[in-house]
Amino acid sequence: MRAGDTIVAAAAALLVAPLRPLPAADDLYECVRRHLEALADDEAVRAHGRETVGRALGRLALEAFPAAGLGATGACLWRVKRLLAPNPAPVRRDHWVMAVMVLVMAAMLLWTGAESANALGPVAGADFCSIPA
Repeated sequence: MRAGDTIVAAAAALLVAPLRPLPAADDLYECVRRHLEALADDEAVRAHGRETVGRALGRLALEAFPAAGLGATGACLWRVKRLLAPNPAPVRRDHWVMAVMVLVMAAMLLWTGAESANALGPVAGADFCSIPA
């Protein structure tokens, strides 16, 4: 891990610390660590090539455990597949679905803000200096 990666990992651990009672907190932290390792893989790919790095990761995973295949689970399998599997072409339909969802979320946030401002209008605009006698 490079120095910048260590800082990102420490920041992720700090942000996830209050969420530790939730089961998803550990998964979130592991996701950040997995993507930091993927960045290191990308750096190695630039120096040695995608095929070489992918096969080396696979060999290391299989050698780390006594039975063949036990190391090729979870993050290690994801990293090897990411390097060796062909990248699927992006699907335009997915982009449109994501764009519509972002627009719906933005509209809902605006609507919620307008409703909140409307509900707080009389309170927020009250003049506390003039007390009726």
